[in-house]
Amino acid sequence: MLLLRVTDDRGGVAQHIAAHFPFSIGRAAHSDLQVEAPGVWERHALIHLTGDGKFILRAESGALILAGGASIPEMELVLGQELSLGSARLTASLAPAQQKRLAFAEAAAWALLILVVLAETALIFLAV
Repeated sequence: MLLLRVTDDRGGVAQHIAAHFPFSIGRAAHSDLQVEAPGVWERHALIHLTGDGKFILRAESGALILAGGASIPEMELVLGQELSLGSARLTASLAPAQQKRLAFAEAAAWALLILVVLAETALIFLAV
């Protein structure tokens, strides 16, 4: 999963997780990531995931994406690189891994361990 950090023109920061691809960015209400900043188009950009695990960012319908001051119609997303979409700044990184909830499995393992210890203790006392 990809963690997208968006800084708007007033300094507000929001984080969004892209969990499916293609992932759309724009002003439109149906965008996966809705960015309400000056210069952001209704359908501004799409992020695709390639078969070899690369994230490709593509500008939509003539929208501008700036990387280091240069307009980029399509590029491989470089994690940590700051991009400009209108007046908004976008930075991508990998999202932290979500640990599965293992409370039930852990409780079951402890219960089994306690049963084994009790059974061994009973066998020792019966043998004496």
